[in-house]
Amino acid sequence: MEYDFTKIMQQKHKVYTVRGVPIPFAKNGVSIQQMVVVGLVFLVLIILGIFIYIQGIDFLVSVMKNAWLIIIIAVGVLIWTLFSLNWDRKNFLIYLVDRFRFKKNKYRQYEHGELVEFPLDYVVKYETERR
Repeated sequence: MEYDFTKIMQQKHKVYTVRGVPIPFAKNGVSIQQMVVVGLVFLVLIILGIFIYIQGIDFLVSVMKNAWLIIIIAVGVLIWTLFSLNWDRKNFLIYLVDRFRFKKNKYRQYEHGELVEFPLDYVVKYETERR
């Protein structure tokens, strides 16, 4: 019986511990790709924050000072969305177009892939024939 080495060779490089301490909420490890993307996003945010402070844009300075936690959470959600799209092998632009189509066609009813011509509040009445 032959062993399938292609499955092993396609595994990503992962980090499971930091100096012997396991990474919380990451039992399966954190891939190098995830660490690089998260690091780059936060580096861009820090550089943007420094630029805002140097330029002295009052509104953005107050947003950075008062809403830093919300910004970190929003960036986390954005990164999570991008990685889940990567997991499903989807394109980000196609994802945005599909979300726009969903919002646009929110009140249209489809059954078996076909558009139902009756409005949602329409009551269908069946007449029974007497025999």
